[in-house]
Amino acid sequence: MGFFSKIVDAMTDFVALRLLQREIYKETVHEVLATYNLTDYAVNHLVSSWMQQIKADSKQAGTNNQPRNYGDYLLRQERRDMTLKHVLDIKRGRLVTNQDIRNWWNMHDLERRMCRKQYEHLSCQMWFNTKYYAKYGDSDSIDDDRLPYELMPRVNNYILNRASDPRFEEELARSSSFNEFVIKEIMARRL
Repeated sequence: MGFFSKIVDAMTDFVALRLLQREIYKETVHEVLATYNLTDYAVNHLVSSWMQQIKADSKQAGTNNQPRNYGDYLLRQERRDMTLKHVLDIKRGRLVTNQDIRNWWNMHDLERRMCRKQYEHLSCQMWFNTKYYAKYGDSDSIDDDRLPYELMPRVNNYILNRASDPRFEEELARSSSFNEFVIKEIMARRL
């Protein structure tokens, strides 16, 4: 690859990253405005600070340069890397599918971090109410009561699809926690 091609690729990646950052910012502002009773200024300030923090965290962790479609890469590499295979097997034991791994890990690192940041903010406000909110976290244990982050996109889609169903709240009320409900729904292959 020639010098000029490398510059064009670097510029293309830079522009693509800037566009992605703008899209993440706009989407997050929209979601936060819909969720909280805050002024536009407060939301923009909050999301801007989150964006600065997740960019710094990504750079510090060295995950800011993960390849595109990293989830596909992880699934291919597990045949060669027994440590990775072990980690993914634990996730599968916690009801994560290969598609969940793809959906979560194929997102750009900033997208994953922003999802987690929004979840952390919401969970700080709703820490007392595990009946109606999912509890997520990283874990090496199958017995952990937190759901793996890889399930977040699937669970969020499920909630959006079921929100208008009057039976949804009744079914949820019969479970001791939202996570118990999610696990039951996954085991019954409804989620």
